[in-house]
Amino acid sequence: MSGLGLYRPGATVLHRAGAGGKLLALLAAGVLAGVAGALTGAPQLALSGALALAGAIAWLVARLPVSLLRPALAPFGVLLVALAAAQWWSRGPEAAAGTAARLVGLLLLAVTVSATTRVSAILDAVIAALGPLRRLGVPTARIGLAVALAIRAIPVLAGGMRRAREARIARQAPGGLRGLPGLAVPTVVSAMRTADAMGDALVARGGPDLSVPDHPPPAPTPPGPDDAHPTLPR
Repeated sequence: MSGLGLYRPGATVLHRAGAGGKLLALLAAGVLAGVAGALTGAPQLALSGALALAGAIAWLVARLPVSLLRPALAPFGVLLVALAAAQWWSRGPEAAAGTAARLVGLLLLAVTVSATTRVSAILDAVIAALGPLRRLGVPTARIGLAVALAIRAIPVLAGGMRRAREARIARQAPGGLRGLPGLAVPTVVSAMRTADAMGDALVARGGPDLSVPDHPPPAPTPPGPDDAHPTLPR
């Protein structure tokens, strides 16, 4: 695994494919997932099942180990059960099955893209796609950096949640919904500390300090000769 993201070296077709094409495919999958969520009945199940099948095929073609999904199983499982239960209650079992299929497919596709693409290649693809906006003053380099940091945040957050869960198990703390605050608070604190450390590291390497405004407030006007000898009221 590289220092950023989830990249796993390999020689498969997906490893050799361009980063831009894979990102466009992932974006198209997200759009199709939204379209499938708006459908009902057999069309919704068919499109959702196709997304899950596409994710499974991409995973097999990339020859990725199942252990790569282990850090995301706990948070993703909670999200999957919660959303599927909500869909079952509001729209029925078909909607719940479609929601579960779409989430599984998107997860497999997203992890496959991250595992078969170097973060530097993703960064270059994003900056190249935003190139025409540079003439309008859009900070394309900052946007690309934000995308790279967002990819890095996935394994960092998963690792923080895993450590918090292991610590709670060692203390024999209660689980389930009662233990959710005790799991969420350490994870959020760890994420904030990591964000501060990454920001300090970027500034130390010459990156922009986003805590300082680009246009600082104007300096106060120095006192004039009239201010030095104010006229006292009579």
